[in-house]
Amino acid sequence: MKKNISSKLGNIGESIACDFLIKNGFEVVITNYHSRYGEVDIIAKKKETYIFVEVKTRSKINFFDTLEQIPKSKFEKIYKTALVYLQENNILNCDLESILLPCTKKVIVFL
Repeated sequence: MKKNISSKLGNIGESIACDFLIKNGFEVVITNYHSRYGEVDIIAKKKETYIFVEVKTRSKINFFDTLEQIPKSKFEKIYKTALVYLQENNILNCDLESILLPCTKKVIVFL
C-alpha cells in the first residue's frame, strides 16, 4: 500500500515537473527513459539544448532532506544514462544541473 501511494505521489510530481518545463518553453521529449545504467524521469529540450530531469516529490517540504535522498551513485547513474541517450540520438549540446523547485506542498528536484 505504501509503495502505491509513493508511486502516485511520484507520478503527480513528474506531471507537475512536465507542466513546469512546458510553461517555461521546453519540449518534453520522453519520460521514464531507461538504459542499462538506470532511468531518467524526464528528458526535455529547449531549442537545441537538452536537459535530464530527476524528480523527487515529497509530501513535506524540506529542501535539504530531499537533496540527501539522491545519493552520489544515483547522480552517476543519471549521468551515464544521459550519455547513452545522447549517443543514441547523436546529440552534442546538453545541460546537466540541479534545481530545487518548491511546488505547493511538494518539492521537485531537477537534475
